[in-house]
Amino acid sequence: MLALRGGFHIDLARELHRVALELAETGGGVFVDCSQAEHLDGCTLQVLLALKLALEQRGGWLRMKGESEEIRKYLGWAGLASHFPIRGPSDAVTETPVAPRKKRRARKTPL
Repeated sequence: MLALRGGFHIDLARELHRVALELAETGGGVFVDCSQAEHLDGCTLQVLLALKLALEQRGGWLRMKGESEEIRKYLGWAGLASHFPIRGPSDAVTETPVAPRKKRRARKTPL
């Protein structure tokens, strides 16, 4: 369990990076508890994404839980929502809803 508290900004990224390196060596699963986090910046998300990928390469996983609506919106804006899916009430992992793409019209061939 990795618990993030308060406003997580670039000045704390170095410590998070150190902890992430230690966790990546385990190859197990890691829950990131964001229930007390007010904000995550791009540096923080970069470290968490790198940790997630490193854990997955060793057969592990990373899941976020307790994230606020603001953090969810930021993940969507940053294009990372699919990397950090929403956890449902039953602790099942569900994908973040994605807006449907517009369907292309088939070209009509001239007669």
